[in-house]
Amino acid sequence: MPRVSKKRKTSNEGVSARAGEKPSDTLRMISSKVPADSLPSLLEKYLYPALDELSPEAQQQIIERLDLAQEDIRVAELRGLIKYNVHEKSLNTKVKLFLKDVKCNSDDEYEEQGDIMMEIASEILKWLPNLWQIGIEKALDVQLVHKCLVLCTTVIEEVEQCDSPVDFRDFDDNITILNSSGRVIYKDKANAMQFIAWMWRELLVSVGSKKGSTKAILADIDRFNIKEEICDYLGYEDEQMDGSRSQMAHWTPKMRDIATTLLYEQH
Repeated sequence: MPRVSKKRKTSNEGVSARAGEKPSDTLRMISSKVPADSLPSLLEKYLYPALDELSPEAQQQIIERLDLAQEDIRVAELRGLIKYNVHEKSLNTKVKLFLKDVKCNSDDEYEEQGDIMMEIASEILKWLPNLWQIGIEKALDVQLVHKCLVLCTTVIEEVEQCDSPVDFRDFDDNITILNSSGRVIYKDKANAMQFIAWMWRELLVSVGSKKGSTKAILADIDRFNIKEEICDYLGYEDEQMDGSRSQMAHWTPKMRDIATTLLYEQH
């Protein structure tokens, strides 16, 4: 009797047997079984070459999805930089030290007050660019960004109202804000009070241009008595100051329209 040989499965037959399985299912299964530090090398060996062999159209779709993933990572990083509670504790501690020094030292012994004020200004000026990117550019966590601006303005107001010979206007710094694409949005030498006024303007115009409620923002602007400064910024046309400053170049048409409306309403 002739011997019957078993027919070997072809690679195509192996694939058809798993036709209902999605690549994502297999990847999740592998991810659950291998140690986290081993997964990158497996992907490098087996998955990445396969991705590069896909059609140009499929590769473009994957690249677009990965771009979205990178944007999510960037937004998460920005949100992580808000740290309201950390800054609230830090700034309030500095304010208490400042007020204590004002109370304990005479008018001609204010060197430490200047040092503390510089620390307060530096912390605020380093914090605000992150707030601009998340609250104005990305329009995320707007209420929290508003709360952060209230904190910064309150701190400056509290320090300014005490009887000290030093002033925030004495501490100018070079400030640059870049958007997520690396474009310069703000570049100028300014003090913390000027920069905060600019930030209030940005928040007001951004929220208004998206048809959000500006009532609470305007109420705080009135409460802090900075309406005049905000109106000056609302009416500020693009021009170069000291060869560097740009105020409105990043505004959309809707932002320009709402700025005109707000300026009219405030006068």
